[in-house]
Amino acid sequence: MLNYNGFISDKSSEYYQNQRIEGEIVDLFDQTANVVLNNQFPTLLTIGSSVVLGSPNSLSFPMFDQIRLQLQVGDRVELFEGRLFKHPKFHATLQVTLEETLNPPWKIIDTNRLADLKTKVNDWQTDEQPLSAVPFYQLLTKEIVAFQSAFLQDDWQEIQTQIQRILGLGLGLTPSGDDFLTGILLVFCEKTNHTNRWQQIITDEWYRTNRISQHQLYFALSGRGKRSLLQVVQGIGESKGSDADFRQAMAQTFAIGSTSGHDLLWGVLTGFDLWNEKGEERK
Repeated sequence: MLNYNGFISDKSSEYYQNQRIEGEIVDLFDQTANVVLNNQFPTLLTIGSSVVLGSPNSLSFPMFDQIRLQLQVGDRVELFEGRLFKHPKFHATLQVTLEETLNPPWKIIDTNRLADLKTKVNDWQTDEQPLSAVPFYQLLTKEIVAFQSAFLQDDWQEIQTQIQRILGLGLGLTPSGDDFLTGILLVFCEKTNHTNRWQQIITDEWYRTNRISQHQLYFALSGRGKRSLLQVVQGIGESKGSDADFRQAMAQTFAIGSTSGHDLLWGVLTGFDLWNEKGEERK
C-alpha cells in the first residue's frame, strides 16, 4: 500500500472533523478528479494537483501525477476526520493549509487593475477567432446586457429571470454562464446589501445546471473559490498584493479550462463595473 502526503484547507478540515465520509470517483481529468460524496452537502470533493491548493472541498497532492495513474472512475474512497484519505491502492495523510476568503464590501477599488483586467478580458480570444465572433457568446452577451440593466434598476424579478437564462448556458464541465455568475457572486458575496437575495435566487435556480457548477456557485456565495481567482478579486477590491502578483493571478485564472478562466474573470469585471455604477455602500 502506497502512502502520500497532501493538503486540505483549514475550513474544509474543520467541516469534516469527527466525520467519516464515503464517495465514488465520477470524473477524471489531467490535473483533477471529482468524487461524489454520500449523504453530504456539498456533494463534491475534488482531488488534484497544486491547482486546487487551498480551494474549498479539495485535496491537493504534490505528486498527483502519480496518484492520477492509480485512479479509475467508480473507485470507492473514504475521508476520515479531514486528515486521512483512503483509496483502494493508496492512503494519504493530509496537512492543513490556509484557505483564502473574500471580505467585501470593498473599501478601495483599484481602477488601474480593473482597467488591466478589462483589456485582457475584451482582447481574449479562442485559437481561431475572438469570442465576440462566436455565436454562443453573442447570445450570452445579450443575456448579460439584460441582466446588467435589471440590476441597475433594482428589478429583482427580472434579475431572477435573467439568471434563469444564464444558468447552465454553454458547454463544458462548468458552462460559461455559470462561470460568469460565479465571478459576479465573488464580488457581491457576503457582507453586501444583496447577499440574501443572491443566495435565494441561486439556490432556487441552480437545479438548471450540473453538480460541478452547483458546487462552484455554492462556495462563491460565501466568498470561497480557487485561490488565483480570489487573488484577482482581492487585488482589485482591496488593492491587495503587488502588481506582479496580481498579473500572475490573472494569468493562472485565464489558464483554467478552455474558456472557464475567461468567463470567471468576465463575471468579476462585470461585478465591479456594476458595483461602481450602482454606488454600492462602502463600509
